[in-house]
Amino acid sequence: DELRGRSRKLPVVSGGGGQGVGRRGALRWARNPGSRVVFPPPFSGKRMHWASVHQQQPSRGWTDDARWPRAGGMRVGNLQWWPGYPCDQACGLWRSAIRFDTRGLAGKQIISASVKAVQSHTSGCGSYGLELWHVDSFTSGVSWNGMLGKWNTRLETQNIDSSNRSGGCTGTQPHGVTYDSSAVRSLVQQVANAGGTSVSFGFQSSDELAK
Repeated sequence: DELRGRSRKLPVVSGGGGQGVGRRGALRWARNPGSRVVFPPPFSGKRMHWASVHQQQPSRGWTDDARWPRAGGMRVGNLQWWPGYPCDQACGLWRSAIRFDTRGLAGKQIISASVKAVQSHTSGCGSYGLELWHVDSFTSGVSWNGMLGKWNTRLETQNIDSSNRSGGCTGTQPHGVTYDSSAVRSLVQQVANAGGTSVSFGFQSSDELAK
């Protein structure tokens, strides 16, 4: 009871009676079933919806994962024409959002939380700021106009190196990105406290004028 409501990192210890946990090996699985120490497994929210929205096509949304623009994954930033590489209808400013199922978190204490993404390509050779936002709930196929007013709070910014390996660039491809700030944990805790069924995040470029 004295440990109730507290969190500890406890090492796994082994003995004749099997494995247990403890600080300096002192605490083991109790033989009394009423005194068990329970460690729930990590929770990974299932993706419910995701969308890329385009400022230059503000009323249009997409749902087909097998076709452009969803086939290439989420799009973020200001894509412009480069000599020899016309971008046609892809030119302009993109933002993206993703929604996760959180029904398994209701009433839980959140010790840590993270949002992980993989950057597969960038158009330039330099590093770029990528922002993680808390956004209101949405469904796949939402448009740029449909997302207006849903961008609530910027949670964290990561400065990410290039993932371009063409045109003389030497970027890392793919490039993993992890957002695990206290703001992310606090948001997920709020959702758990409220018994919320989902949480939504958005991605923006830190400089939406940069090409």
